[in-house]
Amino acid sequence: MNTLSDLELTLIRQDAYKAVFDKTCTISRDSQVFDIKGGSPDNYIDIEDGVPCALINMQPPQQQLLAQQDVGIETKILHTPFGTDIIEDDLITINSIIYLVLAPYGEKTIQVFTSVVVLRKSLPGG
Repeated sequence: MNTLSDLELTLIRQDAYKAVFDKTCTISRDSQVFDIKGGSPDNYIDIEDGVPCALINMQPPQQQLLAQQDVGIETKILHTPFGTDIIEDDLITINSIIYLVLAPYGEKTIQVFTSVVVLRKSLPGG
């Protein structure tokens, strides 16, 4: 198999981005600010805004019992441009809906996207 040149890979990525990305997102990360008692409350700050992205359903929503109530758990795959700074526990906001990054996703050979598995944390406006 022939290897792809950097130029060929860049062109493939650009074509894929045009075809796949239909949204933009904001990436937020916990800043780990400790209070006087040594605690670290959630203190997320935006690290990147306007990142082109696409959300892909990973599987149908699953029902789980949580606090004696049926709750729908919905995981998705988030694709962003290759090399995007995104790690586990980052928060992703798309159209006022917040997602939690659970884990990296995908092959590590010829990567076109930086992809992660995300879990929906909030409803629009919440």
